[in-house]
Amino acid sequence: MKRRLLAGVCVAAMLGLQVGCSGGAAPTTQAALDQKAEETKAAGESKEAASQESTPIWVAIREDINNFPEGTMDILKESVKEKFNVDLKIDCISQSSYEEKLNVMIASGSFPDIIRCEAIPRLGEAVEGGLLLPMTEFVKNDALWSTADPVIFGKYSYKGEIYGLPTILDRPDSIYYRTDWLEKLGLSVPTTTDELYEVLKAFAKNDPDGNGQDDTYGLTFPSNYLQTAPLWQLFLKGNPLDPNDFGFYTDPETNQADNVFNHKEDMAEALIWFNKLYEEGILDKEFVLNTKEDAENKFVTGKAGAWVKGLMFIEPRQAKAAAANPDAKILSFPNIEGKYGTNLKIQPMGGSYYLTRSAQGKEDIARQVLAYIAGPEGATDIWIGKEGVTYNIEGDKINWTNPDDAKKYNPGNLLLNPFPVDLPVPSTLLEANMKETEGYEMVPSIQTWNSPTYNEKGADMKKVIIEGITKIIIGEEPIEYLDTMIETLNSLGMKEVCNELNSK
Repeated sequence: MKRRLLAGVCVAAMLGLQVGCSGGAAPTTQAALDQKAEETKAAGESKEAASQESTPIWVAIREDINNFPEGTMDILKESVKEKFNVDLKIDCISQSSYEEKLNVMIASGSFPDIIRCEAIPRLGEAVEGGLLLPMTEFVKNDALWSTADPVIFGKYSYKGEIYGLPTILDRPDSIYYRTDWLEKLGLSVPTTTDELYEVLKAFAKNDPDGNGQDDTYGLTFPSNYLQTAPLWQLFLKGNPLDPNDFGFYTDPETNQADNVFNHKEDMAEALIWFNKLYEEGILDKEFVLNTKEDAENKFVTGKAGAWVKGLMFIEPRQAKAAAANPDAKILSFPNIEGKYGTNLKIQPMGGSYYLTRSAQGKEDIARQVLAYIAGPEGATDIWIGKEGVTYNIEGDKINWTNPDDAKKYNPGNLLLNPFPVDLPVPSTLLEANMKETEGYEMVPSIQTWNSPTYNEKGADMKKVIIEGITKIIIGEEPIEYLDTMIETLNSLGMKEVCNELNSK
């Protein structure tokens, strides 16, 4: 655009020079006047066309491309073009390689204007390094985003400035269970930790699948303890295996940063409970080898009666469970009374879009595009597309243009947007699951990126925690090994992290 305009100026200057060198002013004739008028008109039209030229914006989305129905990215591009006169370039990068590829892009100096990922672990460093541009004033003045609960921006803020807009209002991870097993065994939905133990034990020992074999577990999860928060929060105020904060949390009663390992008695109680499940064959004996896919497969195929996952993902898992056994029915356990209230607690966090310094010079339009993509209209474009193009509605059923897209659609991606989204058809199971888990506690965000010690030693702490917890659960180390863990974490600066966070 700039090059084209500059070229035009150079040409005009050269023409002017030629006229000047011709030896005096040209005679003012009607033909000359008409020619001048045409030139002026053409120049005006050229200027108007230039002003209407579209703006290119580059977006990188951290998602497995297989999650998106066919053609939805094109629909998003069309919507953005129509609304903002923006040419959208979209890179859908798989979750497994997203961070690596984005780092390579940033190192090269050529990277997207907008990036989508979870909360940036070192948001402070990204801001201080000049990578991100703020969204605060936009949020304050936008008709839609200004109505959002300020708490949803906690994980995406630094020093009072908002940098990310969430795409999903997080609800807590939950404990999925086989409701048909519960009914078959004549059990009630558990409301306490002891009752949960009895239900999980029955799933493991009382032949819930009716095949006459001792081949089921009560509970399974992956080796990295992904999404196991509702289990740990039966005993603790925080989650020692939070993928971002590993035991650090903001105590809602004191509003002070703390770590679960500062409370040895509570941690010991939790670890003894998990070890009991393992030793009695209630917890999957192979959990130390499980990928997240392994753990899910064991649950949906009837090898385990309970599994942990975000409640918004229940419909795809019900479909998988029903494919393995038409009688299979799943739901989430409701809030269970633990040591510190109920176990469903959550720090606001989810997928979020950020504006990078690559958008400098076009920040205003880029912010509008970012907000559109993160909001209800963009979510609809991305996750389902457009009726008559990617799908059609027949009664209460979605008929997909590409039948394979039926496996990709998850109404949770729409229903949990920060703003209301109309589903193409009702989601009875998801809505029932959301109702079942109502009343969860929203706890204050812990912003570990405000701690230099955590930024330096967080990875080492994570290793100590995962290895130590696993050793105690499987009986490789006695419960007294917890003392060694706490000593090591303190030597790495656990208390210093808390002090640094509380000084901010």
